[in-house]
Amino acid sequence: MKAISRVRWLAKTVLLPLLILLLGFGVFSYLKNSKPIAEPVEIDERAWPVETLLLTQPQTESQLALVGRVETQQRIRLHAPLSADLIALPLQVGDAFTAGTELMAFDEQQVAWQVQSAQADLSEAKALLDAERARHASEQQQLEREAAMLALRETDVERNQQLVTRELASEQQLDQAKEALNRQALTWLNAQLQVDQQASRFAQAQARLDRARVQLDTVQRQAKQARYVAPMAGRVMARHAAEGEPLSQNNPVLDFYSLDSLELRVTLSENQVTAVRDALAQNHDITGRALPNDEALQFSRFDASATVRGLDAWLAFKQPTQSRPGEMRELLLSVPLAQPAFAVPYSALYGQNRVYVIDGERLEARDVQRVGDWMQGSQRWALVRGELAKGEQLLITQLPNAVGGLRVHALNVANEARP
Repeated sequence: MKAISRVRWLAKTVLLPLLILLLGFGVFSYLKNSKPIAEPVEIDERAWPVETLLLTQPQTESQLALVGRVETQQRIRLHAPLSADLIALPLQVGDAFTAGTELMAFDEQQVAWQVQSAQADLSEAKALLDAERARHASEQQQLEREAAMLALRETDVERNQQLVTRELASEQQLDQAKEALNRQALTWLNAQLQVDQQASRFAQAQARLDRARVQLDTVQRQAKQARYVAPMAGRVMARHAAEGEPLSQNNPVLDFYSLDSLELRVTLSENQVTAVRDALAQNHDITGRALPNDEALQFSRFDASATVRGLDAWLAFKQPTQSRPGEMRELLLSVPLAQPAFAVPYSALYGQNRVYVIDGERLEARDVQRVGDWMQGSQRWALVRGELAKGEQLLITQLPNAVGGLRVHALNVANEARP
């Protein structure tokens, strides 16, 4: 019995734990050998999603978005040439007219009277000059007669002196002869004075005649302006009188300007002024588009002066436009470039002179130079020139970690700007 008990005790204390350990080890080995084998994980480099622009056709001109004021250097004001009634003033403010259009007319009869009055003044001046000539001849003859009489009086005094010396005449007779000589000398002096003053009177008469001629010429010239015909095409700016109103000479009547005199005053930077001047020096046309009606504009003369705001520039319209003096116009000014350049969004620029193109799936840095602006719809793009070529894809997404060799993934390929 003791042997059986000992065997049971050994089985419980030694064999059973050992069996449990062996069973557990077997289960562990089975589970270990039967577990699924995980495949190795490959870690791929991240590709950053970006938008790109396909460089196709470079631009040959830059565009400047400007706001300018329309001005004119030929604002003409018509005045009443003579005092007369205004009988015709057909155009209203804002009306356009062509060369040869009658702008105003005054009463012809009243104008003719003033011409006749000036002609009468001229005739009177001529008559006065002729009278002075005749008077001069008469006074010259009178002077000669008085000189002869003076010589006789002098001879009479000498004869009486000789007679008094011989005691053949009295002192009273000599005194009477001297008195007559003095009276004749005074008469001769008066005649001589009249002859001497004749030159000044003749000059006055001649000046009066010249003045009358000038006055007649002025009145005749003003009479031609009494029916004023426009010498060029223009537009009425203001009316200062009404038909039927009596006007005095030089009263304002009408203001107008020539359609060829309109200029656009804008503020430009020094680089923009230089670009425009260079283009005009090379006989390039400076064109533009007025917004929002998209009116085509063409400019000829250009000038600029420095102000506290920058450089004020004047662009003369080459062709007639619907713009009016004083209007504020928004436009896109096109200036030819010396060399073609690509239009790119400003988001493609990193700093002032760097962009990235996509070579395969990697970024590649390129150095560029900004030479102007380009309006793509309502957005302002930059014109750049440098290490770029047609057909390349340009990065237009701003990446904070952009660097050469960075892997990217193009989400789309946008077309380049079009004129």
